[in-house]
Amino acid sequence: MVATHYTCLSYSSTRLTYTDACQLAVKLASCPRAQVVRLDLQGTQKTTTGALARLVQLRAALLNNGGDMFVSGLQGRVKGLYEIHGMHRLLPQP
Repeated sequence: MVATHYTCLSYSSTRLTYTDACQLAVKLASCPRAQVVRLDLQGTQKTTTGALARLVQLRAALLNNGGDMFVSGLQGRVKGLYEIHGMHRLLPQP
């Protein structure tokens, strides 16, 4: 039996930028045991398409290494941007 390691990250800023998403990717890269990641964006009110694209790239890297990533807590403009761009196909919610 293979153990799966879960990591939950709560993003605490009200805005998620591309740079912020890159920093999250670096943080997760330093946790090699993180196989399944849940990113909680409950407090995030604004984001950019670049930030969402970077999260998709991060999920792809996790999938290539046998892991996965989900986002939760989407609301307001973040949820709207997520839905408009069809991100549910690339970056699912749990």
